[in-house]
Amino acid sequence: MPYFESPVDGSRLHFVDYGPSAGPAIVFVNSSYFGTGMWEFQTLPLADEGFRCVGLDRRGHGRSDDVWGGFDLDSLADDVDGLLRHLDLREVTLVGHSVGAAEVVRCLTRHRGARVARAALVGGVVPGVVRTADHPAGVDPAVVRA
Repeated sequence: MPYFESPVDGSRLHFVDYGPSAGPAIVFVNSSYFGTGMWEFQTLPLADEGFRCVGLDRRGHGRSDDVWGGFDLDSLADDVDGLLRHLDLREVTLVGHSVGAAEVVRCLTRHRGARVARAALVGGVVPGVVRTADHPAGVDPAVVRA
């Protein structure tokens, strides 16, 4: 099974890699508590169509090391970037679901999108959704609390 070492703390992180190695790459970032299997209905058909589909088992999830730390967004974003570097992926599409969407956004902001061409946020839970003085288009805080 394919693994790589996290650049954060050396944890062993599992990933899946389907499709042609030369195809356009799509990297899938899971919801919390899920492993890469949550994407099988997307990755397998897309791989059959010529896309390289890569998924990461977040630290403490799936077949990755069960660790006690590193669950902050910076560390999780560094793990995603570490996977892109490990596989030398460039011009990728990052797809994140739920908390995975927050990891995608943080990876883009922290690593300046160096290896990423585009991102898709699916049912995203990302920072900055609540209305504040500097974000008047955000969601009413009372709605979020409810």
